[in-house]
Amino acid sequence: MSDRREFLKTIAAAATLMPVTSALNAQSQTPQNSTASTIHKSTLISMLPRTMSYAERFALAREVGFEAIEMQTITKPEEAAEIKEAAGKTGPGCKSPR
Repeated sequence: MSDRREFLKTIAAAATLMPVTSALNAQSQTPQNSTASTIHKSTLISMLPRTMSYAERFALAREVGFEAIEMQTITKPEEAAEIKEAAGKTGPGCKSPR
């Protein structure tokens, strides 16, 4: 019976100390890169109107406040090139083409 009691005491002590050590570890770790801890508001490309070109969709997303667009896998090289060009035109710091 004493083995069981020792086991329960150990488990109780570990459960009590775990939140304290987690909080201490979180405080001691400062992010090296400020963007690593930043959350960006994004949308899925499929949630934007398909009738618009990629450049128009990217510009629309930026106008309404989205900082990023999540894409699906693109298998056609010409479509990927169009997306890359549109992203370059409407990327960070760029003015909307509208």
